[in-house]
Amino acid sequence: MLSERERHLLELIEADLAAGDKRFAAAMRAGRPKPPREYRRTWTVVLAVLAVLGVAAVILTGHWAAVLVLVAIAVVALIRFVRRRLD
Repeated sequence: MLSERERHLLELIEADLAAGDKRFAAAMRAGRPKPPREYRRTWTVVLAVLAVLGVAAVILTGHWAAVLVLVAIAVVALIRFVRRRLD
């Protein structure tokens, strides 16, 4: 049995979780938990695929625009990596 203080702390944790990741909190209430937002790798996978395609385009075409696209992808991936580490 939880004390009143423990119940209050649990409610605070639940409210913080619901404010931080609404989809995760709703899935937990429904009994179908999904990974929290910080563990989802959707954009990481998309950037990795784009990088591989960019490298292939540079190798196959050797065109300067393909190199620029590859550099842009690398910059976006680096910014995303740094932002995730600072959170």
